[in-house]
Amino acid sequence: MKKYSIFLIIALFTFSLAVKPVLADDTSSSTVQKALDSTKQFLDDLITSKDENSGNDVTLRVQTFGKIIDLSEAEAKDFEFKLLAVDKDGKTDVWKKAALKGFDQAIAFFESQKDLISDPNSLDLDGIKKIAQDFKSWRDANYLPLVNQVQDFLLIKQEASGIQTGQARLQKITSDLNALKQSAIVNSSDIKKSLDSSKESLNQAVDLNSQATSLFIKDYMVMTTPKTSSTESVSTSTDVSSSTTNTPAISILVISSSTATSTAISSSADVSATVPIISIKDLVKSSLSKVKDAYQGFIDISNLVRKLLG
Repeated sequence: MKKYSIFLIIALFTFSLAVKPVLADDTSSSTVQKALDSTKQFLDDLITSKDENSGNDVTLRVQTFGKIIDLSEAEAKDFEFKLLAVDKDGKTDVWKKAALKGFDQAIAFFESQKDLISDPNSLDLDGIKKIAQDFKSWRDANYLPLVNQVQDFLLIKQEASGIQTGQARLQKITSDLNALKQSAIVNSSDIKKSLDSSKESLNQAVDLNSQATSLFIKDYMVMTTPKTSSTESVSTSTDVSSSTTNTPAISILVISSSTATSTAISSSADVSATVPIISIKDLVKSSLSKVKDAYQGFIDISNLVRKLLG
């Protein structure tokens, strides 16, 4: 029994400290986000840098634009891989299919941009700057809205996975505590309080992430009722208008005209009252905070068990 108790203590500490839930702002340090930021910086530098009127300057700008295309293609493929790795859920499968199609279109466009710079000798400074400017305008109008949607989607799914892990660990800890069959532990009000608190925190995390999912569907999956049918259907795609000529728009799900990433929660008592803006990222971050609270409860239980066992 003593051996089992020691094992339990070690296990509780392992369960408590091993978790590393996905932070909403962790995307800022991710490889993909760094690629997105690098692409923007490369484009800005290429477009705004002063002309030196030299052949070397043209060559360097063409090489820089080539790096931009390579980065863009790599990040698009990375997003595709992450989307494909997400299990079907029935609610967002139509959106997921459209998003994957959008990335296929983006990758095809990136390949077409390589053709524009395949012969550097045919380009001058004005030519490469125009290509870069057109690409930037297309990227801002078409590609980045798709990326924003996918980032929100992945945050929700990653948080859901973190919650499931927390629930599994709570169940395991509860089972191990019961298996000890020591009255001091089984009847401990402090341990019971920590268990109940962790369970409640995880329930709240589930609710918050569910709200994020509902907001995602509301913002990114527009529901319409066809005149010829009373059955509600999902609009599967729309062309996001491009601000440049001769560049294709990416077909993605309709983005709500009211807001793309956030929505105001109105008060039925006073619709004129100022209310906070709740975004998908805010909801996921709040959910994560509740998961952290649950794991703090696990740590407290570990300390209590160690104390009671002497």
